[in-house]
Amino acid sequence: MRRLMKCKKAFNRFLDLSSYKSNMTYPNFKNKHLEEALIFPDHTGEEKRKFQDKIPKRCIITYQDEAFSFLLKKYKNKAKKLKAGTLWGCKPYYTKDFVFVFMSGVGAPHATLVFEELVALGIEEFLNIGIAGGLNKPGFYVCEKAIRDEGTSHHYIPHSKYS
Repeated sequence: MRRLMKCKKAFNRFLDLSSYKSNMTYPNFKNKHLEEALIFPDHTGEEKRKFQDKIPKRCIITYQDEAFSFLLKKYKNKAKKLKAGTLWGCKPYYTKDFVFVFMSGVGAPHATLVFEELVALGIEEFLNIGIAGGLNKPGFYVCEKAIRDEGTSHHYIPHSKYS
């Protein structure tokens, strides 16, 4: 019983974040984008040359199975499985006109790893199709700007309120 009480006390202290102060500037460190990258997904040598002429410059990324299944069904006789890079957590295919990828991971870090891999393979244009659970009215929305509240974009562009 005493042990349980100690755990409860420690847990309650942990939950009380009112006095918590941190000097940590990450993820919103002002010049983070100027720092040296830790991961370099650039494909060099044989693998990149092997796919450079085959892979189109455009890519559609989906996060919901319905959109991906639609593309796979529509292009079933024309789509080939893309076996390049380390696109873990993804189902990548390509046609002569575009690449399409089902991304099953969650969050900006996973999306960024996949985007980096695709850019390294020579893809230049992206259409990113997803959902937003917080929108009350159904429909199609094009995001013009968003408040930056994640940590990934700060590695790429200067600090700002909006992305």
